Amino acid sequence: MNRKIVCLALLVLLLVTNTALAASWTRVGRTDKDDPINMSGASYSEYIDKASVRKDGDRLIYWHKLEYDKLDEDSGEATLTKNEVLLSTLKTRTLETIDYDGHGVEKKRYSEPTGWVPYQKGSQFEKKIQVALKYAKDGKDAGPAPKL
Repeated sequence: MNRKIVCLALLVLLLVTNTALAASWTRVGRTDKDDPINMSGASYSEYIDKASVRKDGDRLIYWHKLEYDKLDEDSGEATLTKNEVLLSTLKTRTLETIDYDGHGVEKKRYSEPTGWVPYQKGSQFEKKIQVALKYAKDGKDAGPAPKL
């Protein structure tokens, strides 16, 4: 009997863990390689994980994905960033960055937060923040990195 309870508890824990890490990406932008604001030289799409967006006062935290177009078998890299935004002062910073290769394998992880950077009202960045705010739930942290 105890063995069945332990197995059931482990199964529930596994399901909860997988659900907690599941991502719900929504596209918030697209930049073509010829766009003057594009400094990477490659086309890419941007997404926000709706499930990760948390708001605490004027502070917003969410996971963002930059996904480069797949041109061949070895391309299609992606970068996940955990971003923090101070809505009242129009400042943002990156809390964590994870780079992935074209096969979804983690290449590098940076856990050192960057300095605060201002952004302007009406900018492309602010438009992404407005999308994130639609999905914001109360909370202080966006949690661990979601799945690609």
